[in-house]
Amino acid sequence: EATWSGFTAGVLTYLLTQYLWEVTPATRAYTAFSQISSRRELGALTCQHPAVAGSQPQLQGGSPYFMHPILAATQGAAGVIQEIKGNRAQVWLGGIPPAVLCGLQNGTLLTSVSEIGTDLPLLSLRSRNGLYAQVASVENEAALPTQGTAVQERARILSQSLKLVVGLDESLGRIEKVDITSALAGLNWTETANPRERQVDCLLGRITPQVAETLQGWGASVPVSGDAYGLFWGGRELVLNSFGSSGEAAGSAVQRLSYRMQHLLAAKRIRTTLNGGCSDLALTVNLSMEGEQGTIPVLRQQTSRSSVQEPLSFRAVGLAQFAAGQPLHLVLQNDSDHDLSVILLSFDGRGQLNVLSPAPNGGQSLPLIVRAQSTLDIPSPDPGSGYRSFPDLLTCQPGGLMELLLVASTRSLQPTLDLISAISREIGATQAPLYLNRPLDLAGMLLSDLTHPTSDADQRQLDHQETATLSMAYSVI
Repeated sequence: EATWSGFTAGVLTYLLTQYLWEVTPATRAYTAFSQISSRRELGALTCQHPAVAGSQPQLQGGSPYFMHPILAATQGAAGVIQEIKGNRAQVWLGGIPPAVLCGLQNGTLLTSVSEIGTDLPLLSLRSRNGLYAQVASVENEAALPTQGTAVQERARILSQSLKLVVGLDESLGRIEKVDITSALAGLNWTETANPRERQVDCLLGRITPQVAETLQGWGASVPVSGDAYGLFWGGRELVLNSFGSSGEAAGSAVQRLSYRMQHLLAAKRIRTTLNGGCSDLALTVNLSMEGEQGTIPVLRQQTSRSSVQEPLSFRAVGLAQFAAGQPLHLVLQNDSDHDLSVILLSFDGRGQLNVLSPAPNGGQSLPLIVRAQSTLDIPSPDPGSGYRSFPDLLTCQPGGLMELLLVASTRSLQPTLDLISAISREIGATQAPLYLNRPLDLAGMLLSDLTHPTSDADQRQLDHQETATLSMAYSVI
């Protein structure tokens, strides 16, 4: 059980429900479980390891049992109109990804699933409480869709000043909580919350002797006195290398961890652009490894417009695990009619946001383009591309949960590329991965490149016709 954005629900239950609403109903049960196994939330919020029982033919051929006829639509949905009162309607938003829901702003536009691409009225989000939102027609005199109509996003409103929500772990004493709250108040991009009452992005707490003993068993150098502070994921697993020294003051720990928390916030802001279920771009991303019979795709993320239908090879359901340094590569397939500019980021077990592509090359970051109706490999086989000579780009970070964030756009993203180049020169980086020294600057520039301004200086509009952002998680051991 976990606390989400305004409601509580089981981790696996919510992720599976959200996925089945977001994608097309043709998805097989096995595919659905495989997809949510590669969701970062499942790895960060729970130590459970879901499994699917049954023979291989049954799992590969079985379709989920959809209990509501709405889901017979030909594409996924953000939610459904549940009730109409006067000129307003209540919409259940079960199909919105959880990483997006926490940052969804008023003014987001929805339309009927069957009416996308038509000139029929749009619905504007006016308020939200958990999964329930109040919407109204953009044109006051236009009729609302009928009750039971499935809806999809047309355009998303995002905030540029979304804050990092830090939970105070139960291992802290009352005085410590006061000191930490006071120190966090000095960081205007953070806020504190009780993790039992509100969704948090991380926990700040003590490394207890029990946790220290476990970490030392893994070969980590950790103080065992139990008075060291560090960051934890929501499932109370330690953010790697975030612990301090014995005797550290609580306020000092906040200052030491502030840089790490900037990385967590940068990743959070970028995740608000995740839109695989509603992007108009046809993009497929396969994570592949070398097998006895050649290259084998083991993980896949794709937009709902992708033309790829064949299932992946059968593997055990659960978070995929790869050895540190194991050669992996991504294959990007662009079935759109437009060339796409791509930026690939990683978010590793240290809570560090890194740029994997484009690689810095001579202080410059050249555009990474996936041509229309073509494919592209990452890392590039070109030895002059600036990538590591050994193809361990995707497994070279410290062990633990690894998330890949792939952003593709019909725009050039040139300002973001210029910033990546400037950062690479500042730190003297000559190859990927690029360890960011200004994560919030990068996140802000990328959001600005991907979106359009609105009448509110803090808000931006994401056009799903121009952008596709996908996320994929696995473990490096």
